[in-house]
Order: sequence, then C-alpha cells, then structure tokens
Amino acid sequence: MKKKITIELDSCLKCPFFKGGSSYSLDGFDRGYDWICTSNNKTIAGFVESKQEEERIEIPEWCPEVKDK
Repeated sequence: MKKKITIELDSCLKCPFFKGGSSYSLDGFDRGYDWICTSNNKTIAGFVESKQEEERIEIPEWCPEVKDK
C-alpha cells in the first residue's frame, strides 16, 4: 500500500526532488551549480556559487510539489 507524506521546506536544497547540476565556469576558477527540480526537470536557479545566493533563492511558484500556496 502506498502512502503519501507531506513535509515543510524553506529551501529547494532540502527537497527530495532537488538535484545539483554540473559545475561550470568560463574562467575555470569559479565554482557554481545549477539547481534542478527532478519532479518536472526544470531549472530552479543557474550557477549558484555561494551560501548567500542559496539563502535568497525561494521555492518557485511553478513547483509541482507545493500544495499550500
């Protein structure tokens, strides 16, 4: 029997559908990752480099897992 659970999140980083994409940089020194939602294969944010950036990224309105808007 399948059961559905609900969790409260304040960041996509904690979501089970979050995936950090490849790191890339034009100069080879910077390091950042794309944030990907595996629930619908959309990019949440591109080239996230720092904790400060991570804290500013909100859960997108298009998130298919958000039930309480």
